[in-house]
Amino acid sequence: MKAVTELSGLGDPAPWCRVYINRRPPLAPFEDVSHVMPLSNGDIDRINAAGGNGWRKVFNVYAKLLHGLAMETQHPRCQSIRRFSAWQQFRDECMLQQGSGCALLFNAPPLQADDGIHLVMGKHYAQACHLPVHWLTPSFAQQPARPLWVTPYFDYRQFTNQDIGWMTKTLVAWLSQPRDHATLAST
Repeated sequence: MKAVTELSGLGDPAPWCRVYINRRPPLAPFEDVSHVMPLSNGDIDRINAAGGNGWRKVFNVYAKLLHGLAMETQHPRCQSIRRFSAWQQFRDECMLQQGSGCALLFNAPPLQADDGIHLVMGKHYAQACHLPVHWLTPSFAQQPARPLWVTPYFDYRQFTNQDIGWMTKTLVAWLSQPRDHATLAST
């Protein structure tokens, strides 16, 4: 997989799981980042302290989703996450760091996603990006035959534990589908 050098956000510069958000943390250097910047231990806590409860919810939902996915599949991309016994441990010790395989991106998502997993946070953001998606439910959409989904915003009231379970099952099903050799290597 190619490194994500033209994008800006927080996390692994070569992620297999990309989440797109239409806002930035209100704290330097994170608010002005022009590349994909890996976080260090304690950065999530600093962002939460500066940005409030909303950022805490974003990070918690992201961690719950990825940890839940890793616990439900043996896909090689999830191997490094399975070593953490709880989503909180994954969030605090690995998520959005170098080698974590995940990123929180501030750019608009690609119109045609082909590799990894792409999650667009929020129906309104997806509509503003003019993404060609098919609505599966009132809250979730997918690009037909591509690994891009629109999800509720990462907030407990919008993206509940039940929704996280549904999305986890959807992603497990996607990852377990046979693909041609080139696509499988990058997914």
